Amino acid sequence: MQRTKSLKIEMISILDFQREEGKKNVSSINNAIFSASKRNEADTLSYMQAKEASSNELLHTDAYVRLEVARALSNNTKMYFSGEDGILGGVLGRVFGTTNGGGGD
Repeated sequence: MQRTKSLKIEMISILDFQREEGKKNVSSINNAIFSASKRNEADTLSYMQAKEASSNELLHTDAYVRLEVARALSNNTKMYFSGEDGILGGVLGRVFGTTNGGGGD
């Protein structure tokens, strides 16, 4: 009877130990899944940013920037020009490459 009781206690201890080890393993697996997921998100974001930067590098040439400046200025209904020696004339000259500076330099 005593031996059966001690055997039963020993079996319960073994089962409790295995249960705790199982919980630790599940926790480790969940941590690994979470880490891999976050790493994957970071890698995806990094890849997207690198591709966008590469695309922007090809897109934003001097000709494109000049075109966009011209579009923005053409949408303005009031444009004040003071010649090449004025501030606005100097800026526009630099953008479009028609002067050597202007703007009171």
